[in-house]
Amino acid sequence: RLVIPIFDSATVDVRSRRYKAYSKSASGKPPYLRAPPPEGGLSPEVARKHLRSAISGYLAGHFDEACDTLESLLEANVLEGSDKIQLIKYLGFCAVAFDDTAAARDYFRKWVELEPKASLHPKETSPKILALFYEVTSETEGSRP
Repeated sequence: RLVIPIFDSATVDVRSRRYKAYSKSASGKPPYLRAPPPEGGLSPEVARKHLRSAISGYLAGHFDEACDTLESLLEANVLEGSDKIQLIKYLGFCAVAFDDTAAARDYFRKWVELEPKASLHPKETSPKILALFYEVTSETEGSRP
């Protein structure tokens, strides 16, 4: 089983920064409280469905909801293998979307650690994401023996 600990203080603080940065929704709840909270019994199958839905939402531009769901899935810690890698990748994208460079670097480092041949398609990926990802991969390659 692939276990991913909280990476560093940058990642731990993502929710608190997002909460402060974005106003409350029409329902009166902060954006991160709109995500479906995973229960302790969340099965991997249900988690995969939430992951696919969150990725589709992200690609459609629904960043708040998609990123909140992805964060909830990270907390649930039930995804494994390629699903976990996709989760980390898209959490990095979310961090970039919310201008949280420290957390994005952290997620991208973890993604490259889990998938050393990780890459992005330059025509399908935001230039902002590409630039940060390439910085992280060049730092990572420079630190390898």
